[in-house]
Amino acid sequence: MSDLVIGIDVGGTKTAAGLVDLSTGEISNRRSHPSEPHRTAQEIATSLGALVSALAAEAVAAGTPVTIAGLGVPEIVAPDRTIRSDQTFPWLGVDLSRLPGLDLPVIVESDVRGAALAEARFGAGTECPLFLYVSIGTGVGSAVVIDGAPLVGIHGAALVLTSGTTTEWCNGEQKRSFVIEEVASGLGIAREYARVSGEAGVTAEYVFARYTGGDRLAARVVERAALLLGQAIARAVDLVDPGRIVIGGGLGIGSDLFRETVVAGMRERIWLPAARGIPVVTASLGPDAGIVGAALAAAEQRIARTDGNRTGALPSHNTRRR
Repeated sequence: MSDLVIGIDVGGTKTAAGLVDLSTGEISNRRSHPSEPHRTAQEIATSLGALVSALAAEAVAAGTPVTIAGLGVPEIVAPDRTIRSDQTFPWLGVDLSRLPGLDLPVIVESDVRGAALAEARFGAGTECPLFLYVSIGTGVGSAVVIDGAPLVGIHGAALVLTSGTTTEWCNGEQKRSFVIEEVASGLGIAREYARVSGEAGVTAEYVFARYTGGDRLAARVVERAALLLGQAIARAVDLVDPGRIVIGGGLGIGSDLFRETVVAGMRERIWLPAARGIPVVTASLGPDAGIVGAALAAAEQRIARTDGNRTGALPSHNTRRR
């Protein structure tokens, strides 16, 4: 059985893929292209099929054929591998286990669980029996990892911190209801700044440049985003009492100031004083975590099927992967 597995990380901005060596986590034959979420589900699936076919051909040419591919998507993925949300892509109800023009089986996984799995195996979560992984990028995602296995939940939605509705209150009156991801992700920060400033064509990079340059409106948007995200993470710490927080994603890794503001707000709001000093570390694998994690998830599913689990569902034990 080959130690190489194709890993594909579909993000809101770009799709990255490569051949992953399961023994080391190293990636070869990297490929990347814009995700273009405005396309139809069939168009996206067809392009993914072409991407996997190209990587599979390269593996064969190198004398190390692959037998399976892992696909990480920024959506809720149920234990039976069905996609249960369409927050970013129009994939609700679409079966991606067999991509157009491709004979290779594809295992679908939540991108954040895949990244958390990769950090548990090769990165900042190794040797930590219970940690919280938070990805801050175009979107915001989170997962809790127990003994190296990301918690899945009954519907695949365990610890979805930032996608539930939150309400802001002012002097006892409701001010605004929103989803935290809408204001605390890279895309959310850009949209929020565009909303309050009236500017068009705003990007997260532009907002952060304005912020570091002393723009008060940018500071209000960024610091509010950091506060709300810090509150959400504090709630997760109160709920699961992890031994470590691993922060990944483009914003989580790339902006020290934003990450530090998020963490400071989090520490202030953790209920148990002893837990407020929880170690917070940067994801070791950086942007590679999604590719590696998708491949690892596929490999684990292949092993489960070989061991006799023919349903394609995750092995059942506290609804977490083993």
